[in-house]
Amino acid sequence: IMLNTNKYLSNIIMAKTVLVLGAGLVTGPLVHYLAEKGYNVIVASRTLAKAEKLCEGLDNAKPEEFDIEKEEHVERLESELVPGSDAVISMLPYIFHPVAAKIAIKHKTHFLTTSYVSPAMQELDESAKANGVIMVNECGVDPGTDHMSALRVIHDVQKRGGYIDSFTSICGGLPEPSANNNPLGYKFSWAPRGVLLASLNQATFLRDGEEVNWGSDDVFGGKLGDPVFFEEIGLECEQYPNRNSLPYIDIYKINKTRTAIRGTFRYKGWSTTLKNLIKFGYLDKETTLDSNNALTYAQLTENILNNNHPNENNNNNDLSLAERVASALGADIKDTAMLNFNWLGLYSDEVVPVDQGANTPLDALCSLMLSKPEMHYAENEKDMIVMQHKYKAIFEDGAENITTTLITMGTDTASAMARTVGLPVAIATRLVLEGKIEQTGILRPTFPELYNPILDELENDFNIVFNDKYEKVSN
Repeated sequence: IMLNTNKYLSNIIMAKTVLVLGAGLVTGPLVHYLAEKGYNVIVASRTLAKAEKLCEGLDNAKPEEFDIEKEEHVERLESELVPGSDAVISMLPYIFHPVAAKIAIKHKTHFLTTSYVSPAMQELDESAKANGVIMVNECGVDPGTDHMSALRVIHDVQKRGGYIDSFTSICGGLPEPSANNNPLGYKFSWAPRGVLLASLNQATFLRDGEEVNWGSDDVFGGKLGDPVFFEEIGLECEQYPNRNSLPYIDIYKINKTRTAIRGTFRYKGWSTTLKNLIKFGYLDKETTLDSNNALTYAQLTENILNNNHPNENNNNNDLSLAERVASALGADIKDTAMLNFNWLGLYSDEVVPVDQGANTPLDALCSLMLSKPEMHYAENEKDMIVMQHKYKAIFEDGAENITTTLITMGTDTASAMARTVGLPVAIATRLVLEGKIEQTGILRPTFPELYNPILDELENDFNIVFNDKYEKVSN
């Protein structure tokens, strides 16, 4: 009797392996999606326990200890982990992507990330093309589905003979309304240090035909526009510009536009607090704190005050530390930002955990925020992603104001941030491994063959829906 083993052998041959580098807060849905689609998944993390937790209950997911900053681990990446994989997804901080990407190119292994295309990654474009390697970047939520949902509309406008005259794209990860219970209106659903560092970015954009360049004072100064009221959640969100919007004029091929702005949504209170924390000096990542001397947050605040804001009031014993800080910042002690300084504990006797890594003012602030239970999601609390694009499209016979809106909440099993970051890159990986993507080199999800199936699957299978609203107006 001859056993028909061809089908069994075919399944073994077809079972492809995806190497996921990193096991952070947004990686769970990505790992589960790929495992449930039948891929073998290797989760490689500096903290093995995190990788093990992500692999729980998944027979085809395997945890590995991996630290890209250790030479012997990089050697293993090159000799074993990448050669044994069909695709690599890097969820590491962006500065580490090129190290892994170069190894992937050498072994002709496809490479995907959710991060912005850095200059170091762009330099790998020709090498990737020469080796037939697909390198999808900016395939999370922001950047990621912001590109996809916007270009679906933009390409439709262009197919109908129109062009984009104005485009703004604002996105934010926030507590859903019932979980919005701290004065900053924010909770951490990704790396806290990354959140704070992102606040230091300058902003460049185009508005009414003029290039605008803003530092943090302007970015968080409420000058971008009025708060946006969302009827679906019954709350207002303030908006501020994010990074450099100008490259996306070319990327989106909207060269006739007079306005191009990409930005961030936050609940009211965040911007003024960040503006003043930056102005005061608490986002300083260069000054090193002395680990040999115990230091309270009140003492650290006093030191920053004296070093950064020499003022005759600094030595006025009739004024409290909070009053002297407010004076140095030209604020009233009852202003929202000053009340939030106090709520955070910047005047407290709590000791700065310098010996645990809080060795700069930035890291001290990060540690203090992490110590606040209200800045974490409780077990029954959920986050949400709010995204909105606004376009003005010009046609020969008139114009259209178009609005694209996404409001999606976290589920019982995953945060909205994790789902909207992890699922798009997971779907993109499947499309790449199924041979659906023909382009090679450095790519963004800016072409229909990539963005249409991702958006369709997000809507149909995960209820992550972008709603487009069209309104005809006079030209």
